[in-house]
This record gives sequence, structure tokens and C-alpha cells, in this order.
Amino acid sequence: MKKMKTTTLLTICMALSSTILHCQSHSVSILNASTPQEYHEQYSSSITDTSIVPVKYPYTFPRDVMWSVVVYETIDLDQKVNLPLYFPTDEKMLPIRKSMFAVLKDAIMEGRITHVYDDEYFKNPLTPQEVSSRLEMKGIDQYAMDKLAEGETLTAADTITYSVTPDMVTQYRIKGMWYFDKRHSELRYRLLAIAPYSRDASGVKAGDDDMVALFWIWYPDARKELDSYPAFNPQNTAQNISYDDILTARRFSAVIYKQENMYADRAIEDYLRANALFQLREADRIKEMIRAFEMDMWIY
Repeated sequence: MKKMKTTTLLTICMALSSTILHCQSHSVSILNASTPQEYHEQYSSSITDTSIVPVKYPYTFPRDVMWSVVVYETIDLDQKVNLPLYFPTDEKMLPIRKSMFAVLKDAIMEGRITHVYDDEYFKNPLTPQEVSSRLEMKGIDQYAMDKLAEGETLTAADTITYSVTPDMVTQYRIKGMWYFDKRHSELRYRLLAIAPYSRDASGVKAGDDDMVALFWIWYPDARKELDSYPAFNPQNTAQNISYDDILTARRFSAVIYKQENMYADRAIEDYLRANALFQLREADRIKEMIRAFEMDMWIY
């Protein structure tokens, strides 16, 4: 018995030592770097480490889901709590930090995220070339239009390229399911899709403020990429937190803009028009309905 306890204790110690060494080998600390180059190398190696995998979703048996509802929410990046999903908006922080939009865009362009679609119902898949065409659009200004009116031939210098940059992505919209797992007697949430929202690239110069969905991503396909890049942790910069951690733990503020319904999933603004206050109240009503379902399952 004593030998068995000693062996078990030794196994636990070896596992803990392996975990500590693994964490230290991938830790990013400017305190242990002798040069700035070494600091950047350590950081880059931790980001490109293929062994980093997000925590897997637990398998849910269909018979254990006794109630569910799919909701669509808007994450407004103007809110202070959501700023870690927005910054940095330029490339001067590379390779130390990247915005979530830059992570998603680069992963799509390089083929690491493949489940990209035109809408939230995953009907029309998009290729990297089609996504690129949505992020860039060529146009001409008034001077070029005057040249055309006078019969002159336009050159490449007369063409202006409008591009969607990270600072233009001021919203994200997400699709997720709230469900009650009767096996664990718990209300749970599963994020299904995410879409960056921005002004249309063709309307940047025209002052068009209408927000459009650039693309929709099947979220489980993007988890590994989002888990590989740290977001800024305003509470403790010594403890990294990834974009996947923020989203899966719902460490953000969002407003419901529609839920699945028999009216072809109509949005709240479709039946409460031109009244922002009533729309917010309806979003709160749906949120309270979801929260109250779990509370009503308890019997005292």
C-alpha cells in the first residue's frame, strides 16, 4: 500500500512538473529576455505553437437537451468592456498583438479557416478570393469621372482602392444557442457563428454609414486561431487571455437583435420600428425569458 501511494505521488509530481515546464517554455516574459529580439522570438514561438488547442466542447446527448433557443446578438465595440475585441487597430503592435478581425482575416486568407459563409444560415460558402473582394473595392473619384466625361482614358493612377481596415470593424454579430441540459440541470450557451460588421468598402468615401456583414464564420472552425492570439487583459496583464476565452466565457456585453421564430426569424427592429427604447426593452425581455427558464426549473 505504501509503495502504491509513493508511485501515485510520484506520478502526480511528474505530471505537475511537466505542466510547469510546458507553461514556462511557452511563457512570454520580457523579464527573462536578454534582448528585444529574444522577447519577440519568444512571443512569436508561443503564437505559432501548433500544440495550443482550445478547450473542447463537452459532448451533449440530444436526449439531454430538453429546451433550446437560438439568439442573435450584436457586440458593440464602442462599449468599454468590449474594447479588447477591437484594439489594436494598426499593425505597429505586430507580432506582439493583433486585433480579432486581423486574426480572422489572415486565417481565412491563408486557408486556416475554411468554413466561411455569406449569411448566418451557412448556405453559400465563400472562398478566400470572394472574401478578399468584399474587403477591397476599386473605384474612381470626381476627377476621374470628369476625365471620362471629356472622353479621356483612365489610367491605373486614377483608380482608388477602398479597403476595410480593422478600425472600421466596430461591431460583431454572433449566433448562439441557449439550451437546458437536464443531465446536469444547467442552462448552457454554445456559440455557433460570428460575423464582423463594418461600413461597406464602396461607401467609405461616400459617407455611407450602413453596416454590412463582411462574412459569417462557423465558430468552432475559428476557435484554434482565436485561442492562439492573446487579447489585452485590462485586469491583469501578466495573465494572458485569448479571444476564444473572451467569447466562450461570454466576457463581453451584447444586445439581442433577434431570436429564431416562426416569422422567418424576423428581427426585433422589423416589428418595433423607429423606437430604439422599445427595441432594447424587447431584447431585455428575451434575455429575461431565457434566464427565467432555468430559475423556473427549481422547486423549493
